[in-house]
Amino acid sequence: MQSAGPSSGDGISGATALGSADLVSQIGVGWQILLHLAPGALATLAYVVVGRLFYVNGLPSILGFYLASVLILFPIEIGLPIVLERRRSDRSRLSRSTGFRYCPRRVGVP
Repeated sequence: MQSAGPSSGDGISGATALGSADLVSQIGVGWQILLHLAPGALATLAYVVVGRLFYVNGLPSILGFYLASVLILFPIEIGLPIVLERRRSDRSRLSRSTGFRYCPRRVGVP
């Protein structure tokens, strides 16, 4: 019986599909949880503060969410992977930090 894992002959190795195996082993579960939840928590905190200020001054509070997203959430979500990639290697590229790999479509496979 053939396994359905990455080594089953589909042409994609586990390290290519999931990124570098040594980088995955360097990041612990605690750091993964922190990196996943911290940007949202910071953006929520900023929205609570700024949204209240906007509401008191007669502006729609949703503008506070937009401001928190632009000033806090997007720079963290986009900048942090770039900074971590630059620390890891001399030549940093956004494509390396996002883990996107081009996989051409096989003929006859939907």
